[in-house]
Amino acid sequence: VDRYQLEAAESIGLTLVQAYRRIVIPQAMAAALPVFCSSVTDLIKLTSLAFLMTIQDVTGICKIEGGTSLSYIEAYMAMALVYLIIVWCVERVFKLAERRVVLFRKG
Repeated sequence: VDRYQLEAAESIGLTLVQAYRRIVIPQAMAAALPVFCSSVTDLIKLTSLAFLMTIQDVTGICKIEGGTSLSYIEAYMAMALVYLIIVWCVERVFKLAERRVVLFRKG
């Protein structure tokens, strides 16, 4: 956020706290929220790496179940569906948050 935004806020009589709350933070949130959403979804997708450290996650459970029943395709299809649903839900939450930030900036 440009430093001139704070100078403009001071010129209309806003305190520093008011300027940050009404001008700087909403603009920063609008810029940072899409990147944060992408980072969170990438983190969810990369949780399968935790299985290498003996933490049982969805990928580990699918690998074990696929090995015991010899139905790897079904296990990995179910895992893909679980990840798809989780990532879709997270993206919907962030989309609502982005919409709220945009409305907050306008109003």
